[in-house]
Amino acid sequence: MSYYFSIPAPKVVSFGSLTKQLAQPDAKYVNAEVTDDKEINNTRLYVRDKSTRGVSLRYQDDAYSVGLNIIASETDFRLGIATAAAIAELTNSTVHPEDEEGPMSPAAFMAKFNEEWIDTMKLLGVSMFREKIGGEQHVLTMNGCFMNYSVGPKVYEHLDPTTDESLYRSLVDHIASTQFFDFNKYAIPGHIVVTDKETKKEKRVLVFYPFGSQFLAQSDVVSFRHGEENFELAYSEMYKIATDKFTLIDELQHVVDPLTEEDYAQVIANVKAISFKKEKEQVMPLREDKMLSKDNPYIEFTLQDLDNEFYRLASIPNARANIDALTKMTFLIEMYDQYSTDVPTRRNQPPKVAPKPSAPTAKPTTERKIASPAKKWWEFWK
Repeated sequence: MSYYFSIPAPKVVSFGSLTKQLAQPDAKYVNAEVTDDKEINNTRLYVRDKSTRGVSLRYQDDAYSVGLNIIASETDFRLGIATAAAIAELTNSTVHPEDEEGPMSPAAFMAKFNEEWIDTMKLLGVSMFREKIGGEQHVLTMNGCFMNYSVGPKVYEHLDPTTDESLYRSLVDHIASTQFFDFNKYAIPGHIVVTDKETKKEKRVLVFYPFGSQFLAQSDVVSFRHGEENFELAYSEMYKIATDKFTLIDELQHVVDPLTEEDYAQVIANVKAISFKKEKEQVMPLREDKMLSKDNPYIEFTLQDLDNEFYRLASIPNARANIDALTKMTFLIEMYDQYSTDVPTRRNQPPKVAPKPSAPTAKPTTERKIASPAKKWWEFWK
């Protein structure tokens, strides 16, 4: 969910001229190198400790596009409006809001897109965060000012969901206070993309450097070097090895302070323990007489992983009316069928014992129907 302002501009604006026209000293640009005479083609503006999504600014096809995104802070909204008006002034042009008929002069634009408009627009999409994260326990990832920023159940625990306004305010404050870590202190290593020679699938590998400060950006796998050995851990399992030197900045990503030799030895021991456990987990052969849905998200799950996911889905309130839960349970049942086994609640039940025969009794004149036990919601296929 985004909102855009378009400004026809036959000439490109420089960083210096826009900075002077904005007259907002706290406004910064994401670009690593900004000089006054450099032309702006693609950048993002933000205000440190106050922005969440920032303001996107792009020049294409003789026009500037100013973009605002869902959960943008009020500071972002004000900065985006001011940026659109400033560029229109600098290029002697007009502003074209995406849902308005006809162009607007900078003055008319500033008058209409005021604090009242911001108060309405800022809450759009908040209900999605309440439903997807607070209700369905998903993790949502969005573009922040410098990086992707993930919000999930762990972050949601610190928010105030009383009203849409309180949820918005607490989420904005949380993002603005965590995404601006010390970029001079923490190194940001790049990913290495590895392609499997058989499956041709790519995975993003992040190398862990134990004795320096670093930001662990989201990847597929984290690689650890210890002596002559290399170890890999799925990024989703990093929380299992985190020590007091790891600090979460969002739902998934950490900044890590330098580890001592003892700290790193413990981290490696934990990584080895997780790897050993995975090797020991029961991996049952798949049936060859049935084809899996190609979009089944659980294809690489072990039986224990499937059981954990089953219990998570089964605990969702009102899941019978939850399309996402029903769809995922359908995929789970397909995997259990592939493993020639049943869901854990039925698989772990003791075997039924045949009742002992009893003496015959007189048949009642009116036969009573006995209701079948109610099915669990995930037994919709029976």
